[in-house]
Formats: sequence, C-alpha cells, structure tokens
Amino acid sequence: MEGVRWVTRQVFLPQGGGAHGQRCKEFLDEVRCLLRESRAEAVAYELPPSLRGYHATRVLFGLEAVLLAEVEAQGVAYREVRAMDGKRALCGDVRATKIAMVAAACARLDRAWVSEDEADALGVLLAVEGCGPAEWGVTSGG
Repeated sequence: MEGVRWVTRQVFLPQGGGAHGQRCKEFLDEVRCLLRESRAEAVAYELPPSLRGYHATRVLFGLEAVLLAEVEAQGVAYREVRAMDGKRALCGDVRATKIAMVAAACARLDRAWVSEDEADALGVLLAVEGCGPAEWGVTSGG
C-alpha cells in the first residue's frame, strides 16, 4: 500500500421518502469534488448490500448509478467489491464482525483507533490490491 492515498466517504440515507432525487444530486456533487480534489486514477467501492426495504435499496443502487456514471464520464477506472471480499482481505474471514474488522485495521495501520468506515475502506483497498487492468471497469471519458 506504499504510495496509495485512500479517502473514505460515508453516505447517509435520507430519512423518509421524497428526497431521493435531491440526495442523488448531493452525492453527485460530493463525487465530483472528491475526484477533483484527490485527482483519483481509480475508485474502489463497496457494492451496496441486498437490503430489506424498498427505500434503502432504491437509494443505495441509485447512488451507485450516480457514482458509476461520473467515474466513467471522467475516465476514472473503477471496481466494485463485495463486503465479504473486503472482510476476507482484511481479516481472512468472510463472516468477520465489525469489531474484528476494526481490530484488524488498527493492527494493520498501527493505530489505536479507526472507525468502522475506515476499517471497511481498508478492506476494500486490500481486496483490490494487486488487481490487474482487466479486473477494473472500462472507462470512456476523460
């Protein structure tokens, strides 16, 4: 991971209905800002889980579509990672708990504390480490 700069961004679901379009626009603004500020060459993200509940599923997959449309438009490579693959990469166990993920991330980063989101992001990063170009999404913009 030498020379890799990683940035985490947590996405909050809006409360109640009717805010889906606005949340997608806000997320698009966040993605554009993050890509511009980081000058990212690639984006790896955790695939939205299969959720119970129409609203949460609709919002998360809508946000994924926004992300993919923007990274493709900007010519940035991308790769999705299933949560279980991030857990396996960080802890060696696809059923690792959040507590185990945080403990493994603390040990790996030599830090006393990391958030659950940072632990998840590290798992995603480790899961894509060493992936060749054929394993990344095709980009079209730039």
